[in-house]
Order: sequence, then structure tokens, then C-alpha cells
Amino acid sequence: MMEKKKINVSLFRVVNDIAPFVLVDYLDDNADEHTGAMLLDSASQSNILLSENKSLISYSYGALNDKTKINGIGRESVVADNVKINFTLGDAIFQETFCIAELDLPKSVGNYPLIGLLGNHFLTEHHLVIDYSDFTLHTSVINQETLSVSEC
Repeated sequence: MMEKKKINVSLFRVVNDIAPFVLVDYLDDNADEHTGAMLLDSASQSNILLSENKSLISYSYGALNDKTKINGIGRESVVADNVKINFTLGDAIFQETFCIAELDLPKSVGNYPLIGLLGNHFLTEHHLVIDYSDFTLHTSVINQETLSVSEC
């Protein structure tokens, strides 16, 4: 994270949709700002940029031969190119690494393009938790020394 700020954003919900999505702002190649949806997927380790939407976003390639192996349940693993993407979530600005991959996901969520997913590494690195009691994504500081089993 480029700026350390407290994050407390509402999950983006569509009727009959229980998956946790957030809205992020990003730039295209013309430096025009857009809003898109990202799926919060704590089961995925990596952040993934959907290959069919990569033309929507301004990104830069990582180091030469910078690739990630993505393992999927019931699928063969895929080796994907890594790219760096800048985006904002709430008031916080992020620059994160994403793997470009083809996934069987909808092209849009409500009126917004689904541009990718944020994986578990992103959530844990920035101490973010999904709170289904009030449908928010927010920062959480946990004192692990005093944490009890009932609080997990």
C-alpha cells in the first residue's frame, strides 16, 4: 500500500448476489479514470486481472519473465504473466501485482465491469477483513497475544 490509511468500504452488492465485491477506481491508457468491480477471493492466493478486460486498464509489466503459477481446483495449473496495476479502494491508493488469467466469471457486476479479483495475499498484507454483519471490507488490527478462540 502506498498510503497507510484506515479502510472501511461497503461491499458492492447486486440483487441475489452474495459474493463479496468492492468498487475500485483505475486509469486506462489515456489516463481517464474509471470504476470497476473486483471480487474479494480469500481462497485465491494471487490477485488476478481477467484477460478479457486487460485492455481496459493501464498497467505495467513486471520484470522480464515475471510469471506466476496459478493452481485451481479441478483444473490444470496455468502460468500467467504478472503486471502492476494502480487503483484506489476507498481513500487508499494501491499498486499491486496481478496475474493475467482467463477465468469463468461474469463480465460485469451491476453496471460495472468485473476487472479481476483480489486474493488472500492482498487481504492479509493490508490487514483487511470482510465483515458480513455490516457488508464492509475494513482494516483490522488484532492483538494475537490476547486473541481467544471465541474471537476467531
